[in-house]
Amino acid sequence: MALTQVKTTGIADDAVTEAKVANDAIGTAEMKAGTDGHIITYDASGNPTTVGPGTDGQVLTSTGAGSPPAFETLPASNNYVHPNHSGEVTSTADGAQVIADDVVDEANLKVSNSPTNGYFLSAQSGNTGGLTWAAVSSDTDIDFALWRINTGWSGNTDPVQNFTEQNHSVDMGYSSGIFSFPSTGFWFIEFQTYMYYNSDQDNIELHLLTTTNDSSYATRAQSYTHMNNDDGGNLYSTNRVSHIFDVSDTSNHKVKFKTAGTSANFHASSSSNESYAIFWKLGAT
Repeated sequence: MALTQVKTTGIADDAVTEAKVANDAIGTAEMKAGTDGHIITYDASGNPTTVGPGTDGQVLTSTGAGSPPAFETLPASNNYVHPNHSGEVTSTADGAQVIADDVVDEANLKVSNSPTNGYFLSAQSGNTGGLTWAAVSSDTDIDFALWRINTGWSGNTDPVQNFTEQNHSVDMGYSSGIFSFPSTGFWFIEFQTYMYYNSDQDNIELHLLTTTNDSSYATRAQSYTHMNNDDGGNLYSTNRVSHIFDVSDTSNHKVKFKTAGTSANFHASSSSNESYAIFWKLGAT
């Protein structure tokens, strides 16, 4: 009759060898119960044994060859102590590191280029460190020019001429009463006339005209005044116009002035502002 069951009392000691146990056949359920916290290891003879349990805070350490590992308390000398930093960066124990006041200088900055005296630090997100030394724009300088009319004229005149340059920081282009500009930008233009006459003048016109094609001019600013002469002598008056001109093309953007609707005499002087024009650049276009 075939043997269908083997009782544990029928298996001799040392009869079950490693070869008779299938791989992965013994799980934790088949193992003998142990003590919580023990770890299975081997002793110096190669026999299985357990170590532990340790106490809270201990670590499992090697005790060297021929001896099972053990739970041990680390000596205080091995404890990490956060160093205190002094100097430009300071910290105490586990506190945050702090940059001291008044220590960040040019050498500490991550900038994309080398500095030049007079340059300023500009934010440039695409450059190294996001910072770049840059020159101050020349637009911060004031560009201006004063031109006086040095010879008087009478009545309707287009364009008014005989200007001479006076105080200025830039040179305007000038030819036969036509002004051109030395650079693009928004330019403030002011023109004043000083006039007199010995009889009534009902409509004295002053025009400021610009062109954007160096050909066709249009009035951009105009003013009117009049004279009511009751005593028969000369009566004096002034007239003024102003305009902000967006000059984007220095070859084709130009300005001129004209008087119209009058027989008045216009006074001029090269030594004082009587009939004159002022050009003042306000900023980039």
